[in-house]
Amino acid sequence: MSPSPICFHCLIPDSAIISRRHEEHRSAHAMVLALLLAVLLWIPLWTTPVCSADTSGVKIHIPTLTASPGGSLTVPVLITRANKLAGLKLVLHYDKSSLKFDKLIKGKKAGGLMHVVNSKTPGRLIVVMAGARGVSGNEFPLFEMKFTAADFAAGSSEIKIQRVELMGEDLKAITAKSGNGRIRFSAPEAKAADTPAPPAPGKPDIPAAPTPPVPEKPENPVADGVHQ
Repeated sequence: MSPSPICFHCLIPDSAIISRRHEEHRSAHAMVLALLLAVLLWIPLWTTPVCSADTSGVKIHIPTLTASPGGSLTVPVLITRANKLAGLKLVLHYDKSSLKFDKLIKGKKAGGLMHVVNSKTPGRLIVVMAGARGVSGNEFPLFEMKFTAADFAAGSSEIKIQRVELMGEDLKAITAKSGNGRIRFSAPEAKAADTPAPPAPGKPDIPAAPTPPVPEKPENPVADGVHQ
């Protein structure tokens, strides 16, 4: 009678098996997220419309802000009613003649998400974010964009959200609305009008003394009556 084969799984404690399965699950989840990040980053920009119909109440929007010509400004991108948001891709357009993009800073709640920013083309930003755990909350900034306004910027300038793609922890798409932002440039301070300087203090004008009349010379009757 041949001996029964040894069951190696029976020699491994249950806790070790659970731990190993947990690590395998985490590894698989990380691979899926990495794939998600790659897909969101490299997917062609013309495959889907700008925004699909909203069924979840989620909204990505940018507020209206005021900036001074030549100054720096921070523009937040806000999300409303986020529920376990684990991935996103946004394509934004701005006026490159009035704004210069400097950098992007993740919001506090989105600090655990990886992010990639493509700003090679002036006037366009592509932002991709993904993480193992989704973020939830209402009306908070996903990230902030730092800009510098042109010295001659005037009137207003729009920042458009051209494309929105959101994904939850379950790797299912989340539909959302979007709202564009507007930057209003304040008018430069008017310079004070030039006014003539007051005259320097001096001595008051004193009228000149009148010139006394010169007495007329009397006629010489002797000279006039001399005859030769």
